[in-house]
Formats: sequence, C-alpha cells, structure tokens
Amino acid sequence: MNSVMRTVCNNIIYLRKLHGKTQQEVAEYLGGMTRSNYAKLEVGAIFITVDRLYSLAKLFAVPMDVMVEIDLEEHFKENPAVQDNVAPYHLKTNARRQMGIQLTPHLLANSEVRKRLDALLDAIAAAEEATD
Repeated sequence: MNSVMRTVCNNIIYLRKLHGKTQQEVAEYLGGMTRSNYAKLEVGAIFITVDRLYSLAKLFAVPMDVMVEIDLEEHFKENPAVQDNVAPYHLKTNARRQMGIQLTPHLLANSEVRKRLDALLDAIAAAEEATD
C-alpha cells in the first residue's frame, strides 16, 4: 500500500473512532456497502473511490485534501490541543451548518480563530435562546 493510501486509511479509522461511529454506521452512511466491505476499505484491502472519499470527508467535516495529505492521528499527537478542541465544535453543528462553516484541524489549531468562532457561536446560541 502506498503512503497516500495508508494516510487515507489511517484517517478514516481515526476519524470514525473520534466521532464515535461504528463500521456499520459508516457503511450505511456510504450506502450500498456492507460492514465487511467497509472494514476492508479501512485497511486498504479494497480501493476507495473518489465519491466515497468525498462522502467520508463530508461526514467527518474534513476537507478531502487533508484526508489525503495529513495523518491526523499523528498531527493530533504532535498538537494535542487541536484534538481537545474538536469535540466541542462538533456539538455545535446546527450553528455551524447555518453559517456554512467547515472546521479543519488547521483552523482549530489557530487560537485566534477558535476565540472568534467561540464568540460567534455563543452569540448565535444566545440569540436562539432569546427567540425561544
């Protein structure tokens, strides 16, 4: 297996676990894929199509180029603060979707971006509470 495919496979496994998804859940999300075939995809035993890579990138809110170029598990080991900041932002998905924000490890690594995004998401949450 070449290094790009290894990176993609590592990222798929890592992101699935980070998001608390089972192989079955991801296989169902991809549609027309059994859990056993998805498991083979994770280890590189079957080739991942661009369509499936796109779907996985969308599911995990990670740009395709990051999925292919950066070993996220290694990146998070080197930058643990980034991983610690991923989960809170995934909890605020409704606000992110409304604003069309796609968070990446690169964005989350920037403390100024995190501060501004936190303030913006807090303001949106406050506004939503005020209208309820």
